Amino acid sequence: MRSIFLRLMVVQSTLFISSAVSALPKDVPSHSWASHAVEVALSNGILTTDSHGRFDGKADVTVAEVANSLEKLSKRIIAKRWVDSSSSPLPKGSNTILEHGDWEHKRVNRYMLAAVLVRMGDYCEHGILRASNGAKDTDKSTALPSVPVITMAKSNPAYSAVHYLALHHMLWKDSPLLSANTTINGKVLSTVLAQMVVGLNNMLTSLGHDAENDTPDASFHARSKK
Repeated sequence: MRSIFLRLMVVQSTLFISSAVSALPKDVPSHSWASHAVEVALSNGILTTDSHGRFDGKADVTVAEVANSLEKLSKRIIAKRWVDSSSSPLPKGSNTILEHGDWEHKRVNRYMLAAVLVRMGDYCEHGILRASNGAKDTDKSTALPSVPVITMAKSNPAYSAVHYLALHHMLWKDSPLLSANTTINGKVLSTVLAQMVVGLNNMLTSLGHDAENDTPDASFHARSKK
């Protein structure tokens, strides 16, 4: 799984060059490598501009910003309201770039966050096989870590989002987002994205059968006998 998320950080050479960008914040050039990602992130409501309409794409992101954007992204996917950005597969050579780069320690700015979140939104929208309506064995995996204790103050701007993500197994006890002082670098972003996707997958997909053809949903056994 990790390799999938490592590749997300190769944004400058792989993501979102658009020839028809509209409604961009006034401080985002239309020719920017991240312009399309910014537009899609804003239209989906997972990131916002400041009171002056600026995106401030080169600013380093904070724990609160990442936590809140992950909460918004997951809720939008769950509600089937994600507006697709038509992401394309990463090109060959991405691994080579990663092996020679310092993506793990590189600080994530708002341009990078927008690009990675938009691509992740597309992946989740098209890659998670949703359970049928009325399925009773979703969100029941016992393999995921238990809900962590949140010691962050309720007044912290990240608290509500962290609580939501933790409650739905999208944030685990080792999550860097549990500390308000965490520096968001490539490694941290990769970790929190992976945990969010695992939890989201748990919520939306059916558990299916184990090696003994059993499932935690007792109603399945009742149906199978008919």
